[in-house]
Amino acid sequence: MTLSEQFKARGARMTVARRVLTGELEQATEPVGAEELCVRCAKKNRRVHRATVYRTLGLLAAHGLVSVVKASENGAAKYFPLRGEG
Repeated sequence: MTLSEQFKARGARMTVARRVLTGELEQATEPVGAEELCVRCAKKNRRVHRATVYRTLGLLAAHGLVSVVKASENGAAKYFPLRGEG
């Protein structure tokens, strides 16, 4: 089951922006910061806004679908999807 399918199964509305974000997270091979995700998502769809990325990352974490790692040099959180059926 994909990250977006797991998110939808938990009752989340899957907007275009959320699909783009979950797709970027699924492609991640290492934890990635929110700002980097903003840049990556904007390259795919310029209508994906920073606020949407941050809110969605918070929801994904609350649903246990992403791991939040606070180990970057500047103290910013990085995110990585939890692999599995959720």
